Amino acid sequence: MIFIKRNLLVSIILLVLFGQDAANACSRLLWNNNGSLVMSARTFDWSYSLESMLYINPRGLTMNGGTTENPAEWTVKYGSVTTAISSWLQKQGPFTLADGATDGINEKGLAAHALFLQNTVFEKLEPSKPALTSLRWIRYLLDNFATVEEALAGMNTVDIVPGKIGNNLMRFHVALEDKSGDTAIIEFIGGKQVIYHGHDVRVMTNNPPYDAQIKNLEKYKSFGGQKPLPGNVESTDRFVRLSYFSKFLPATNNPDTASSYLLSTMRTAASPYGAPYASGGVYPTWWTSVIDLTNGLYYFNWTETPNLIKVALPALDFSENSGTRVLDPRRPDLFGTVNNQFLPVSLND
Repeated sequence: MIFIKRNLLVSIILLVLFGQDAANACSRLLWNNNGSLVMSARTFDWSYSLESMLYINPRGLTMNGGTTENPAEWTVKYGSVTTAISSWLQKQGPFTLADGATDGINEKGLAAHALFLQNTVFEKLEPSKPALTSLRWIRYLLDNFATVEEALAGMNTVDIVPGKIGNNLMRFHVALEDKSGDTAIIEFIGGKQVIYHGHDVRVMTNNPPYDAQIKNLEKYKSFGGQKPLPGNVESTDRFVRLSYFSKFLPATNNPDTASSYLLSTMRTAASPYGAPYASGGVYPTWWTSVIDLTNGLYYFNWTETPNLIKVALPALDFSENSGTRVLDPRRPDLFGTVNNQFLPVSLND
């Protein structure tokens, strides 16, 4: 019988699960040109469930960047609703609920989405700048800023350090949008921060970086090229499909109707269970979120449950003493607005 020490076994498992093929996961789309509502959506694709949970994060919490040296420190200025893999992370190492947010919106109408980008090389650290890990990047943005412009300015005051799960670096790029329809994508390529900013920066998937995705898009019909619409699950194919189908979304000023329209488009980029990538890896879509930035609504669908649930931010208490609250969105009994289904949880649990 062969015995492997637990830490070694965990490292081996994580190396398999978080290898290069992780770059194949997730898609994001912004719908800011319908003349009425500003909406965004994203899928979360991975080789297995990361047990994502929904959190209500109040104002007034003391936060830090989670780095060993010179961590950024801040007090939460704006309450938010986030989706995070925090509970899963806590089973893997010394993580807390401050880690692992991948998606969310704050009470001012700023939304942020972290997607894997294997090409990411973060900037060399400057001793004069406080730092935060990539696993706390989304929280930093939503906690502190009300608009895309503010968030981009705030990025100049911190360094991002790749968070580690085992020995594997979490290399993300981030999409931002606000209720005005402004949007940006932040990437770190070759050790430099690269920002794509403007109302037309609507689609983001994974590798290659955004500029190469746009260049590839030009090869397809309706974008200047001759190639037909692709149908595979690869990142480049999903980018093309979302860019194409989002052009035909019908205008509406009804949030629930708009969310259904956006979900229908996101499903053209969802990865079915069992569908292989060219590498042979399988990364199904575990959940899809839709955000109504105009009205402060956060819609969420766990793929294995039958219902679309909704969190209405204007009705939430984000006051300093209201506490952090959590909801397991995988519960099959959940439906409709779920504000009153969240339960208290300690930030340090």
